[in-house]
Amino acid sequence: MRTIFYVLLLMSTIIFLLVNWAGQETTISGCRKPRVNFYGVLETRAGNRFDVENILIDGLFKQIVVHEAPATLPEDFVLKDDPQSELMRAKLDLSEISQISVPSPDKVLTYKRKGLRKDSYVEIEVFFNNEQKTKRKFLVNLRKELQCDDKINAKPLELESPKFNTIRRLIIKGYKYNEPELEESQSTKKPSKNRQAA
Repeated sequence: MRTIFYVLLLMSTIIFLLVNWAGQETTISGCRKPRVNFYGVLETRAGNRFDVENILIDGLFKQIVVHEAPATLPEDFVLKDDPQSELMRAKLDLSEISQISVPSPDKVLTYKRKGLRKDSYVEIEVFFNNEQKTKRKFLVNLRKELQCDDKINAKPLELESPKFNTIRRLIIKGYKYNEPELEESQSTKKPSKNRQAA
């Protein structure tokens, strides 16, 4: 009797997982679309401008790790302090940001680890959407990628930055929910969850 119960429980769990998995919209690479759709404008280093949506940084829209930028950049662009362990760390949330810019994409800072490994960073300017429009400078690892969809007429075209310094500026205009049931459940708690940047 117990065996039948466990078999039925296992089968119902598998069916539940398969139904939920099949219902998720995915990207070409197989990644799920984010549940919150951040949208805005992307300006690239090559001079192109795209209206984008489903913005993610390294697959995240919150808790994006960046590091404190030195007050003055070293002339040789070699960091003396290890950003991973010796500099302050911040976790960014796209809902709190109006713009991210890379003012000097050619100024790549490096930190040499033991052995041959070397980490590369670029300085970014983050403009927050608070009343004071606070601007802060951070270091972001060049390995972090920006993923988003170009909003073209047919279907969205997936864009990825192979390195963070291919970006000139990312303007975040707002966000909305990709999952209608999530938006409905949130709208019962708060009047509107579609946010427009001020």
